[in-house]
Amino acid sequence: TCAEIIPRPPVPTSAQESILLDNVRATLYHDQDQDGNPRNEVIATHPTNRQEIIIAGYGASFLNAITSFEFLD
Repeated sequence: TCAEIIPRPPVPTSAQESILLDNVRATLYHDQDQDGNPRNEVIATHPTNRQEIIIAGYGASFLNAITSFEFLD
């Protein structure tokens, strides 16, 4: 999802990490869905159009997606 401003998950700072997403600073939020299942969200600002993006998921496929993620111009 892209938007001018993405709402931040209501998690404590201890459940937040600063990461790089394709060499762009981003925040990884360790959250959970409404059923209590783990859910991670990464929020970053696109380097050229300046809109915020969110990528959400969990597990190995999510980690693979964020480590191989690339922004398009």
